[in-house]
Amino acid sequence: MSDQLSVSAVRERLNTRFIGQTHQHFALTNSTQDIVTEAGRAGAQEGLIVTADEQSRGRGRFRRSWVAPPGASLLVSVLLRPGPERLPMMSMIAALASARAIRRVVPELAPEVKWPNDVLLKGRKACGILVEVADSGNDASKYAVVGIGINVNWDTASIPEIAEASTSLANETGRAVSRVDLLCALLEEMERLYLQAQGGEDVFTQWRSALVTLGRQVRVAGSDSAFQGVAIDVEPSGALVVMDDANQRRIVHAGDVTLS
Repeated sequence: MSDQLSVSAVRERLNTRFIGQTHQHFALTNSTQDIVTEAGRAGAQEGLIVTADEQSRGRGRFRRSWVAPPGASLLVSVLLRPGPERLPMMSMIAALASARAIRRVVPELAPEVKWPNDVLLKGRKACGILVEVADSGNDASKYAVVGIGINVNWDTASIPEIAEASTSLANETGRAVSRVDLLCALLEEMERLYLQAQGGEDVFTQWRSALVTLGRQVRVAGSDSAFQGVAIDVEPSGALVVMDDANQRRIVHAGDVTLS
């Protein structure tokens, strides 16, 4: 199967109003996040996407590196300008859109969302999301750079440090998956959810309903503490509510959450 993630191949299949209509693709770049951040600062319109076959300095949450062989993953960053009040929804939208896109393109898979925005297949991570907020010098000019990395056509067991916790679409299906089809589905799902949010529809409830974290025993590790408990809810801001083993209600805004 030919899987060239070119601008022309995506344009032929993409059905969106604005997300992805401006598209830059690189065989190799340092970071798609950095390119979109700079474009946003220079005034680029929302909907710009940057994709790459390989990144030399790709990153995930907490500044962790994102590893992937050349041409084997979907690596994309999207520029969005939702307004300050809707910035927290961008992570929710990215997670929902990623899970729905995987289900559209590979119907036999059942992707799940783990708080805050990891997408799992059979309990292992197949997709990571990084949302960074930048501005051009004032709050009114804040914008979101939404980075999404989906493991598509490679064996994650080839990298020992992620072998146990990660998987890919090809690992789970035993066949190659089109990155072009996946990207188009992802952008279409993202735009649909984004427009819903901009129109005042309840994206939060959709995201909350998709979380497999709620009701589960979890381990939380943050920069200054670690504890265990049961994830009981999420707040509209996206924060996780955990009842810890001492029966204390804890609010988790950021941290590593592991399902027990």
